[in-house]
Amino acid sequence: MPPESPSPSPSPSTVSLHLTAVTYLGAVGGIAGGVSAIASLTVGWNIWLWSATAFAAVVVLCLFDFGRFLEFAYRSRYRGIIHKNSQLNRLQLAGARHPAGPTLSVADIYVDVQLRTKQPGSRDQPAFGPTPSSSSHRLKLDELLRHDDSSAYSIRGRPGDGKTTLLRATAIKLTEPGRVFRPLPVLVVLPRHAEAIASDDSIGLAEVAMGEPWLRTSPITVDHMRNWLRSRRVVVMLDGLDEVEEAHRAKVTTWVDRIRAGNFRGSLIVAGRPQGFNPGMLAQAPVILDICSLSRSQIRLFINKCFSAARGKSGYDIANPAADPVDLLGQLDNNPHMFDLAMTPLLLHIIVYRDLYLPRGMSGSRAQLYEEFVEILLHSRRTLGGAGEASADPEFLRKLAIMRQLAFELMVGQDRYFPARERIGEVLQHLGVQADPHEVATDAHQHGLLVAVDGANSAFAHLSFQEYLAASHIVEADLSDLLIANISSGWWRNTTILWAAQTDPEPVIAACQHQGGGDAWELAIDCANEAAARGFAIDKFLKGRIEDFLERDHPPSSDEYHVACTEVIRRNLQQIAPLHGEVLACKSPVGMPLWRLRERVEWRQQRHPSAHRQARDASLRGLWPDEVGEFRNWLNTFDHRGFTYRLPTEKEGRAILRSRWSRKDPVGLWVQSQSGIRPLYLGSGNEGFAATEPALGRLLGADWSDTAGLIGHLQGSVSPAQRNAARMVTESMHELLESITSAQETVKSHAIEHGEYAGGQTQAAQEQSARLDRLLNGARALAQQVQERTSLFTALGSVEELRDDLPSQARFGLTPAHVNEIKRQVNALQAAMLSAYDKTFQEVHRRINVRHPAAPLVTPAAALLLAPGLALEGGRGPVPGSMPVSSAPYITKEAAGLPLYPEDVLSELDRLVGLLRVEVKKWGDQRTARMLIAMIGDLRTTVAPSLERKTALDRGSLRIARLALVGLVTRLHAGAASAAAVTSCCRCIAGLAIIEMRTSGDLTMNEAIVFVRDDR
Repeated sequence: MPPESPSPSPSPSTVSLHLTAVTYLGAVGGIAGGVSAIASLTVGWNIWLWSATAFAAVVVLCLFDFGRFLEFAYRSRYRGIIHKNSQLNRLQLAGARHPAGPTLSVADIYVDVQLRTKQPGSRDQPAFGPTPSSSSHRLKLDELLRHDDSSAYSIRGRPGDGKTTLLRATAIKLTEPGRVFRPLPVLVVLPRHAEAIASDDSIGLAEVAMGEPWLRTSPITVDHMRNWLRSRRVVVMLDGLDEVEEAHRAKVTTWVDRIRAGNFRGSLIVAGRPQGFNPGMLAQAPVILDICSLSRSQIRLFINKCFSAARGKSGYDIANPAADPVDLLGQLDNNPHMFDLAMTPLLLHIIVYRDLYLPRGMSGSRAQLYEEFVEILLHSRRTLGGAGEASADPEFLRKLAIMRQLAFELMVGQDRYFPARERIGEVLQHLGVQADPHEVATDAHQHGLLVAVDGANSAFAHLSFQEYLAASHIVEADLSDLLIANISSGWWRNTTILWAAQTDPEPVIAACQHQGGGDAWELAIDCANEAAARGFAIDKFLKGRIEDFLERDHPPSSDEYHVACTEVIRRNLQQIAPLHGEVLACKSPVGMPLWRLRERVEWRQQRHPSAHRQARDASLRGLWPDEVGEFRNWLNTFDHRGFTYRLPTEKEGRAILRSRWSRKDPVGLWVQSQSGIRPLYLGSGNEGFAATEPALGRLLGADWSDTAGLIGHLQGSVSPAQRNAARMVTESMHELLESITSAQETVKSHAIEHGEYAGGQTQAAQEQSARLDRLLNGARALAQQVQERTSLFTALGSVEELRDDLPSQARFGLTPAHVNEIKRQVNALQAAMLSAYDKTFQEVHRRINVRHPAAPLVTPAAALLLAPGLALEGGRGPVPGSMPVSSAPYITKEAAGLPLYPEDVLSELDRLVGLLRVEVKKWGDQRTARMLIAMIGDLRTTVAPSLERKTALDRGSLRIARLALVGLVTRLHAGAASAAAVTSCCRCIAGLAIIEMRTSGDLTMNEAIVFVRDDR
């Protein structure tokens, strides 16, 4: 039964407050008299008149403000009671007491909390259940309450996360001297009052709060508490909701909701394990705060404080004087599993104690830590390592059996607090042990396994110890049927997991799998993991069913999906290692099983993943940058106990590459650079997102050779405008050949006339002659292309090559007229080809739109740029040919080595359109220019769904787009466009080519994901 409410009768402290008030009035009166005397001397009035006036004013003032003063005095007194209370402020390490052992303040192990909501105070967040968080950051609860004094929070934490410590530390911080404007903390331990609340749901919060042991003998009354609870600057902290008996929990939560819904205006905090918060309960506390795990710096600080306390206290003996905090932290760094356990405050306590008293190797599981801690309290610390193994000590075994039976009976009765002597007496009688219950209880209290809660009740130092000892009893008595019957009970969950670490857990795992549901599968997985940590083998069939569950396609909104994701994330990313300073990096890259979970969400969102693959080391390779960012964001929607995952910086990425991979194996790593998410490569030969010139040339050549099917429908008669343009090209070609031949004959005649031809030309003359020979051969080859009605942009590329061999000086018989004529003829030929190009573009564009009005515009646009050959009289239209790489070397040379990531192609196309709007002002044919700009816009519309992964990758559309861009860049280059426009077009070609090559495997895809843990 809960303790009775305190009587409001005066106490010594109350009398003290009254004497303080009288003293205050006397002091004020004395001050008034002094002021009267000074005034009479300076002003000259009668001192009695001054005294009467001042005294009357003081009396009126005191009568008016005395109630407020007294209220302030009681508040100050209450703050002092909370701040200085030894039960709240002093905490034995891990609950372990020692006659000479040191104690630490709860503030020394203060635990931050994580806010799991998009906007603090949001009311649209689902209250409870396995809801993934959308954001997380660390903050201190007292700082949160300092700025928000009217919200409701539910604090959830796993066993040993420090929920009670957090509330105590917050209460102490809020009552520090000089902090009178902070909220007034009211701390209530719900299990102590659950029965009273269940029997009388009309009981007020003030009556319950005054039942706490630290207020029973204080001058504070129920009326004081009731008045404070009506104010805004008060925070009520309700601890231990999960420890309330399930039969009473519904009434207790209803009582809490009614308090919040009433005239309560302050902040409300309800704390407990997740299993204590049932969906739909505590509707008045919708903002969820999760207990954060300890960061590496917090772990190091705590270890140092523990060792300092142990060695600094005189008379405090330890069994392992060689224990060293640096060595212990190093052991944790080298043992990822133990480091994961050390992030829980209670387990870190035990790890430190274990290092002080049991100089053995690292433990393997949480249950083993509890086992060793119980051994320390009941055996090792008493003997200081000099009395042999605990298993051979009959006294230790007898005490262990008593504590196991006691813990089991408490679990069956769902009790947390109990009268120690009476319950231990019942246990001794049940076991048939002849011992004094008082001595057994005293011994357990002195050595820290039990703690006194108040004058009548005690409890195990932590509920986890009670659960472990009960699990050990269930193992000894073979009572697994009890656990199977309570699979759905949150009260038995931790006991079941600790039981699984001590025996064969297959019956419970099979029962969980048969029952189904998210909670049951989570329990089955936890039991299997705990058993594996202790080396127990699980039946292959049961393990196979767990693996099938993890690989199953669960709806993303289901509990099963959340459980599967949590387990796969743990498997993939649990092992960590220090990188530098406080930075911890995952030892394993992200693997395909973890990626598939995210991929299922993308498929349901109608997003199409890229052509990723699994490397030989099982890591995931070949993603696009936006996929990496979205995967990171998805990963951080899950609860990681207060920390988040991020990509390494470039400096961190280089350190990871050097430490994990050899330079012989080309590999890339995704990093967060200033320009966004980008790959960082180690070793040679990893092309990644930048194609080489030969690879790009091969791809563009393949594009060109496969265009017959795209342009076959363009064959047919040509328009008069095209025939006229073709005639101009033919005439310009003929004139150019004549000019070059004439120039070549002039140089030879000059050499013969001066006797150089027979006797040998000078080097300069030879170079001039060779240049003209190359120019003539190039012109003849170009004439052959024209005769064969090849593609115009291929011919335009050949014209550009002719410019490299034009004579630079009028020497060796050449006059300036000769040189200028050749240059003029080359320019005239290029202009004639551009005219034919543009006329053909317009004509075929018109024909395609008429004949195929429903076809995407990008197809005819690409055909216009690819297909229009020189339409000679009597010709049948364009005929595709093969485009060797040398026909447009500036394209591959400009595009190769330019990394353009898939999500950047669309923005580059937009930039290209902007540059084209500037270029068209230079062109005489505005109609063709406008068509080209419209074509780029339609091209973007066509490829955008593939690049945004809204549709499957359409390699045909990418090919058409590349060919169109090749034609465009040829037109820009021939038209003397700006370098920026040409480069932009080449970047687009490179980006589309890289996507194709990575999809087909022509480019290596070695960019792995290695996450870094962020504890900030």
